[in-house]
Amino acid sequence: MTLSYQLNYFLFARTREVRYYINDNSKPGGIRRRKAIGSNIRGQPVANLKRKGSDMADFHSKRLKRIKFQAVLASVFSVAILATAGTATFAWFTVNRKVSSSYDGIVSMANSNIKGVEYFNILRVDTAQDGTKQYHFNATPTTTNYAIGEYSRAWGKEEHQILIKVTLNADSDAMKCLAAAKENILHDKNSWTDVDWNNPGDGFPLSSIVSMNYYTEASEGSITVDVTNDNGEVTGTKNYDVITINKPSTTTDYSFVSIDDHTDAPTFTQELSLADSIASSGGETCFYIVMDYNLRAIDSIYSYNIGNPIFESEEGVKFACDFSVVVVE
Repeated sequence: MTLSYQLNYFLFARTREVRYYINDNSKPGGIRRRKAIGSNIRGQPVANLKRKGSDMADFHSKRLKRIKFQAVLASVFSVAILATAGTATFAWFTVNRKVSSSYDGIVSMANSNIKGVEYFNILRVDTAQDGTKQYHFNATPTTTNYAIGEYSRAWGKEEHQILIKVTLNADSDAMKCLAAAKENILHDKNSWTDVDWNNPGDGFPLSSIVSMNYYTEASEGSITVDVTNDNGEVTGTKNYDVITINKPSTTTDYSFVSIDDHTDAPTFTQELSLADSIASSGGETCFYIVMDYNLRAIDSIYSYNIGNPIFESEEGVKFACDFSVVVVE
C-alpha cells in the first residue's frame, strides 16, 4: 500500500550506514574518517577516533537498537493498515445483495399480430450433469404476479425467474422480437455515475440488472414440489403441472448492461434483438422469454454503492421496469 511504503521509507531513510575509509597518508593526519553519502558527520582525525573508541561502540549499539525499534514500529503500522483494509473487505463481502422488481406487464400489445401474452411463475430450477438448467414453471398462468421474483444472495435460492409466453395470430408475417429500454441510463458512459442511486423513487431502472433469453420450444409435464411453512420447514409435497424450459450451459444471455471482467465498468445497450425472425408454423405461433437477473451487474452496482445506506437496508433494493418487449415486422 502507498501509505505503508511511504511510512517505511520515512522510518528507514535515516539509518544508512556510516562508512570509514583509510587514506594512503598523502594528507596530514593519516587515517581519517570521511563523510559518507547522506551523512551529516564531518571527517575527523584518527586520533580523535582512538580516544573515543568506547564511544563508537556505544554509538553502534544505540544505532542498532534504533533500527530495530523503527522496524518494529513500521511493522505495527503496516499490520494495522492491512487489518483495516481486511476488515472493510470482509464487511463488503458479507453484505447481502437483495433485489426485487415490480411491473404490471412487460410485453407491448401495440402490434395487432399479438393474440395473447401469458406469464408463469417459477416453481423449481434443476441442473443436469452437463450443466443444462431446467426451469419448471407453474403451467397455470398468473393473474397477479408478472414480475421477476425477489433475489437474495443470502437465501441461496435460484427460483426467481418469470416465463412469458407470446402467441401470434395464424396469419402473421415474419416478425422480430426486441427489448427496448426507455433511455440509455448510463448516457453513453462506462460508469454508474449518471444513475441517481440516492433517489430510488418508485424503483431504480430494472434494465440495469435484468437478463433474458428467447426460446421457441417448451415441454409440458408434472413435478413434485416440497411445501414449506414460514420457518422454511418442509410440511409436505404438492404436484404441479409445469412448463419446462431447458437452457444449455452454452446459452448467451441478453442483457442491457454488460460488465467488463477486468475493469468492472458497465456498458449499456439500449435495444436488444431477441429474435431476428419469428418463424411461422402455418397456424398460431408462440415463443417464450425467460426473464432473470444479471447477477454480475447486481454485484457491480452494489460495489459502486459501498457506503450508500439504501444498499445496506435489510429490506433490499427495489427496481422498476423501464423497458418493453416488442414484436415488430
